[in-house]
Amino acid sequence: MAWLYTKAWGRSGLHWFDHRIDFLRGPHFWYWQERGILGSQMIRSGDHVLDLCCGEGFYDLMYFSDRAKQIDALDMDSRAIKSAMAKNDRGNVHFYICDVVRDDFPSAKYDTVLCFSALQQLTEGQLHDLLPKIRGAMNPGGLFFGSVSVIPENKVLVDEEGIRSCLGFYFQSVELHSSPWPNGRIEWYFDCRNPLAAEIGQ
Repeated sequence: MAWLYTKAWGRSGLHWFDHRIDFLRGPHFWYWQERGILGSQMIRSGDHVLDLCCGEGFYDLMYFSDRAKQIDALDMDSRAIKSAMAKNDRGNVHFYICDVVRDDFPSAKYDTVLCFSALQQLTEGQLHDLLPKIRGAMNPGGLFFGSVSVIPENKVLVDEEGIRSCLGFYFQSVELHSSPWPNGRIEWYFDCRNPLAAEIGQ
């Protein structure tokens, strides 16, 4: 069933994947849980979190909501958000239909901004509209954490150097860590910050 869904999803043109299906792939295929585990470790207790391109909200509900004080989860696909809302049993998670590049974020400031496997789907122009917007929405000492999926279809953000250069244009501190997947995909996890003056000895 998971194999059939994956094949049909690839041909459907959907921008979001129902991650409940991943359970059916069996315990040997655990890579899809990385973002849940790593993302939850980056959230401090009481954080106000913004999750960009959240899809059907699986990770917000199953991983992030236990740590965050509040999560604003955004996606432009109305079907994904309707699916997320139908499953939402957490009072601290709020889902919004939103074009993250063009529309305003629900709040002005956030402690942690998350964005997994989405930046590579944007054009270069969209990236240079979105990234300074994210930087402006981060509280002092805030964090922008997520991943870029490097796959053959990428038009931008095609390798480590390109990812580092793009993010480094807007953030003073950029750390990258790679996770090779068995299908040839490489998930590059990024940790972006603008350190406080006290943190950099100024």
